Amino acid sequence: MDAIIEQMALRSIRPVLAHLLLALLSPGAGLSQVAISQVYGGGGNTGATLRNDFIELFNRGADAVELGGWSVQYAGAASGSWQVTPLRGTLGPGRYYLVQQAAGAGGTAALPEPDATGTIAMGATAGKVALVRSSAALEGNQPRSEEIADFVGYGTADFAEGSPARAPSNTTALLRRRGGCADTNDNSGDFEAGPPAPRNSASPPNDCSAAAPAAVPLTISAIQGEGAESPFAGRRVETTGIVTARRSNGFYIQSRAADEDSNPETSEGVLVFTQGPPPPEAARGNVVKVTGVVTEFRPAADPQSPPLTELTDAQVELLATGAALPEPAGITASELYPAGGREVLERFEGMRVRVAAVRAVSPTGSTLNEASGGATGNGIYFAVLDGAGRPFREPGNDHPERLRVDTGALDPGLRRDMAGGMEAFDVVGVIDYGFRTYTLLVESGRFPGTVPRPWPPDTVIAPTAGEFAIASMNLRRLFDDRDDPAVADVVLTADNLRRRLDSIAAVIRDSLHSPAVIAVQEAENLGVLEALASRAGPGYRAFLAEGNDPAGIDVGFLVDAGRVAVERVTQEGKTDVYRPPAGGEALVHDRPPLVLTARIGGFSFRAVAVHLRSLINAETPEVQAKRRAQALAVRDLAARLQREFPGDGLAVLGDFNAFPSDEILGTIGEAGLFNLASTLPRDQGFTFIQDGISQTLDHILVNPALRRRWSRYEVGHGNADSPDTAGRYSDHDVPVAVFAENPESREFTAANVTNAATFLTGAVAPGQLVSVFTRTLGQRNFELPTAAAGGRTTVTVGSTSVRAPVATAVPGVFAVVRDGEFADILVNGLAPGPPPAVWVGGRRAEIVERGPFRLRVLAPWGGEVIVVSEGKSSEPGPRLEEPARP
Repeated sequence: MDAIIEQMALRSIRPVLAHLLLALLSPGAGLSQVAISQVYGGGGNTGATLRNDFIELFNRGADAVELGGWSVQYAGAASGSWQVTPLRGTLGPGRYYLVQQAAGAGGTAALPEPDATGTIAMGATAGKVALVRSSAALEGNQPRSEEIADFVGYGTADFAEGSPARAPSNTTALLRRRGGCADTNDNSGDFEAGPPAPRNSASPPNDCSAAAPAAVPLTISAIQGEGAESPFAGRRVETTGIVTARRSNGFYIQSRAADEDSNPETSEGVLVFTQGPPPPEAARGNVVKVTGVVTEFRPAADPQSPPLTELTDAQVELLATGAALPEPAGITASELYPAGGREVLERFEGMRVRVAAVRAVSPTGSTLNEASGGATGNGIYFAVLDGAGRPFREPGNDHPERLRVDTGALDPGLRRDMAGGMEAFDVVGVIDYGFRTYTLLVESGRFPGTVPRPWPPDTVIAPTAGEFAIASMNLRRLFDDRDDPAVADVVLTADNLRRRLDSIAAVIRDSLHSPAVIAVQEAENLGVLEALASRAGPGYRAFLAEGNDPAGIDVGFLVDAGRVAVERVTQEGKTDVYRPPAGGEALVHDRPPLVLTARIGGFSFRAVAVHLRSLINAETPEVQAKRRAQALAVRDLAARLQREFPGDGLAVLGDFNAFPSDEILGTIGEAGLFNLASTLPRDQGFTFIQDGISQTLDHILVNPALRRRWSRYEVGHGNADSPDTAGRYSDHDVPVAVFAENPESREFTAANVTNAATFLTGAVAPGQLVSVFTRTLGQRNFELPTAAAGGRTTVTVGSTSVRAPVATAVPGVFAVVRDGEFADILVNGLAPGPPPAVWVGGRRAEIVERGPFRLRVLAPWGGEVIVVSEGKSSEPGPRLEEPARP
């Protein structure tokens, strides 16, 4: 999940022998009168409207052509096996010819009446299509035959006329420009992606002898316009600018000062996309005149993405050399901010900009060699302006404050590795757009040195005497060094396996303080988990049952047998089935839940290790149905265990691949489970980072019996912010919950925090939940079973004294006590003057009682607590729980 797939890779040039191809495709290397004018391989796929794939031909000549004995042929992008569809009839001049191919399972519309019909299932995003003057199948990946009349390679095809055309998608076809008339013997320039528009022999003709419209002379700012899309999209234009940057498949130009307009909402820069290396005329600092087609590019993998405006099919004329580059525009919080909307930097698209300081909110992406463990960084990471907060996943929030930083696109020598939290200064580059995020292509800047290897993980607070910890660890495809022919595993080298096991074991011992129970995900088999147990500590035992995952990764447990008495470990639901939308039956679980039944002291509990279906294609009905079936199965399992063993503790934990607000967790929670992840502030509770957005995928859910023993919950960070080049063992962080072995024998409360006992006098009753927050330790939660002597209760936070500042001008919330629909907010001092404001979960709460260190509010809802006093806001404090409902 952690590797970033580069948008530019979709456009990269392929090593094809174009000059040989042009000499061999047809006699005399002349242009064919009949050409392939449209290719569509997404028929019936997810999101498609049309049911069938198709190939369209066009006769651009003045004479009719007899197609009897001809064929269209298809091969996969890297295949030499050709499938043949024979043609028939005569194709008149200026007319189209529609060849229907295989149908998919989806789609709602039929093609127009086809002129010929085949059964070829074509690739939606990559493949090769040939128009052949015979019905004999071609041979080889790169066929060279005088019978080939036309040839189109697209996507990652290993052969094409010139360079392959851009990859289309399930919802886009490849259309030859000018209605089929364009032919420069270069697929990349002759074809563009667009909505499929199949035409047959009855469609209106197209006359290629008509003069092509003249290019419209425009300034760059006029081409860009004020919105995300150019008002001249699809038009051929002519413009002039200074070349500011070159990349592998294009170059950027920006207006000369005399050509700039006075409208701050229009960009003065634009990308000229060349598919391959830009021409020598497009050297940095040159003034050039570019004639090309205004194109709104959307990647084939995301056809609904906002577009990038660019010029394609371009001719470049050199006008002058040695021009001074335009001064970079400054990007500050006034231009890049959370409420700026998805077009927040549209007015800088294609322009040189400068950013004073950016802070990484993700590690750099990389290509990971799983077998050896080696990683090659791609130099791309996500960042925010210095001073901005870390973006967190929120429904409907695309986080426009993120900036995607590509350190190597313009100069591979500038490529840098970064970890979350690292900063770069005085960064200058060009603004591009990709992956629904504005991208800064770096030309210069001050970056930190190398990322430490290994990246130091956080150390959680160790359990005190009388406490035990439960944790969840996603081991990210921990395979062994032997091939299992029954599954699609990866065979690790012996050195890599040793490094990974040693790294994980060190984290268990040194950072997590050897939890009593660890639920693990993505271990290949019991053998590799036993090898980890032997390194983690002498008391650990490994438990794992093989599941149904195609790659062979399973869930399991590491248990400290010196502290935990294991009674049994059972797998649940391995053969359970559900009915997917397409009909029939399918297995519910790829990685069936594993149930540990155990005792610690006199306390019996069960831990259920889960790893639910990933979020890949989660928007499709098929995946939604599977995820819901899994959630229902886990819910029913949790409910049954509590019915059969009333009074025993239960924890359901693992990688749920679900966000806290997801229906999946709500469904499982119907079994009477409480999600401990909901108690942490967002900046402490995340376990995963995707595209610079921190999110929580790993959870620990507990029943009331275990929750009564709950002391604290935290996440051991270190993986999510670390790049693979620093040797991280996983891309998930580790949630840890600590519980009391015998809470009835302890008096909980609030000590070791300055003045806390005084603040809590008379405020806490038996059974209430006290949440204590410090910047050092984060949030700790205590449910009080008995009243303390003298009405004063003491909460022990960790094993060492923690002091908080007292009576400062800026309030610091460090504890909250829920009392029905009311709550006591305990602060370290309020400034004198107007009444403060208390915000709970983004809503203002009514203050019903006020003291120097305590505010009582009416808040029949829950959420993060912030106090504002005389315009000064506290840092986010503990979360206030929802009140108990009858």
